[in-house]
Amino acid sequence: MFELVHPVSGGKLFVAKNEFEKSMKWKDAVNSCKSLGRGWRLPTTREFELIHEKLGGTVPKLDLNNSEYWTNDVEGDWAKTILWYGSVLMNSEKHKDYHECHVLAVRST
Repeated sequence: MFELVHPVSGGKLFVAKNEFEKSMKWKDAVNSCKSLGRGWRLPTTREFELIHEKLGGTVPKLDLNNSEYWTNDVEGDWAKTILWYGSVLMNSEKHKDYHECHVLAVRST
């Protein structure tokens, strides 16, 4: 587990050391994060930016390159996703019920 300073609250943001092994739909992703214990959830877009800034880069501590990840940012049936491509993050949106993306869990205090 990695520990960062939360970008909004200034508290701690804990990042799971590994992503889940398989891609999944958004609701399954939410439930998988919750299954890790109290407070585990999908990261927001801003939190993913912080994770990329602090743990990514050219020598990533997390092996998240070239994958698309769910975030906790939702509008109706659509959830924002982050495409982690080397040193670049790209935002997108996917329908929660039809698409599968990778999952990384976070917990904040």
